Amino acid sequence: MNCELLKNSKTIIYFEKQNKDLIEKAKYFLDRENIDKTNLVKSQHGSTRDRIVYKAEVNNEVFYFKRFVNHSMWKVIQDLFRSQRATRAMFLRKKMYNHQIACYDIRFAMIDTHRIFNRPSMIVTKEYRGKSISDKLAEGLSKEEKRQVLDKLVNFYVKMLKNGFYHGDPNFTNFIIEDNEIKLIDIDDITHHSKINTFMLKRNLMKFNRILLFLSIRPKNQKLDFSNKDREYIIKEIIKRFNKELNHDKLWNWLERKSNVKIHEVTKFVESYENLRTKQHTQDSEKKGQRIQELQPINIQ
Repeated sequence: MNCELLKNSKTIIYFEKQNKDLIEKAKYFLDRENIDKTNLVKSQHGSTRDRIVYKAEVNNEVFYFKRFVNHSMWKVIQDLFRSQRATRAMFLRKKMYNHQIACYDIRFAMIDTHRIFNRPSMIVTKEYRGKSISDKLAEGLSKEEKRQVLDKLVNFYVKMLKNGFYHGDPNFTNFIIEDNEIKLIDIDDITHHSKINTFMLKRNLMKFNRILLFLSIRPKNQKLDFSNKDREYIIKEIIKRFNKELNHDKLWNWLERKSNVKIHEVTKFVESYENLRTKQHTQDSEKKGQRIQELQPINIQ
């Protein structure tokens, strides 16, 4: 992997194959002053950091540009003694490749060093062609087809854990099925450890179980074919295939107690969410009807 300081700039770039046009486009999106809403795909503003994703075509190819900026003082201090988030993702992708864990290629990582603190960084990836697990389960699959998809997910997840990769955001949208194989996107939420012990497994599965719980009790407007039985199957199979000596029933019951989200609480949340959406839709329709009446011409006799 190569590292280069761009000319007439304080921007550092880590790359394997250089592409000047792609670098110029990434540098444009990395700039704090360039807020390009036409290419904006997603903008997440959290308490600790911002994540902004742009999408653009360069030389007849489509790329995603993911920009990170820390807000938390603790994160800023941490980054003074370690590489930036984009750089860590670049090196992590190489580790995953060495362990034969499929993920989408990061073309390069870019760091803006104009400031000592709170430096923005960016990773650039090529557009993926597959479908996420969520989109796949929404296609109306048969029981056998759905079980095949879930088994692939379980095997992939267990392979990650056995190789020491801890996923901080195991959401279905981060797992893509392409050419009948699962690949990862958004690997910046993954950390690598020498070994995943039982404590780390419990903590990770607790988070995964919460995410799956919300998916299993979903709002009515979603077409996702995913039930509580599917959730239980995924978690128990991960435990079994990760370590056969673990008591999967005991650990499953512990996860259910410790997830801090009860099924009836989730159901209540979903119902309140649906009622709020219905109420908002009704109010918007009434306002639209009033505006139409106001715009109607008045007949003067």
